[in-house]
Amino acid sequence: MTHNTLTLTNREVLDTAQEGLTEHLDLKAAGYHCSSADLYRVLIGAAVQRTIIEAACAEWVDAPVGNTERGYLEEQGCVEDLPELETCLNRALASDSPRRLWRKPRGLSMDMDDRPYYGKMSQKEGF
Repeated sequence: MTHNTLTLTNREVLDTAQEGLTEHLDLKAAGYHCSSADLYRVLIGAAVQRTIIEAACAEWVDAPVGNTERGYLEEQGCVEDLPELETCLNRALASDSPRRLWRKPRGLSMDMDDRPYYGKMSQKEGF
């Protein structure tokens, strides 16, 4: 069996991720300091770095200010929309998966806690 291994650059990965997201997630921004492309780039950057929007904006030269980015995102959705958004993004990820991944069962790891907790006491005591 032959496996072709691609050599990717950071820019290629960013462009591919952004292209995939734009097909499944319709974000719009047309401001002086923030464009639709900026919304996608900052979200991807925050996801990759596992950080918050403000930190992703601070890392990127010429990025919009975190509050500007967050303002555009809040205009286009609310907390109640998150389950639907998550379903949409999961479908997007699955649609781009290579067929060979679906040929046999795979192990899976999942965080079933829908309430994030970052405290020092036990989670049960923290709520």
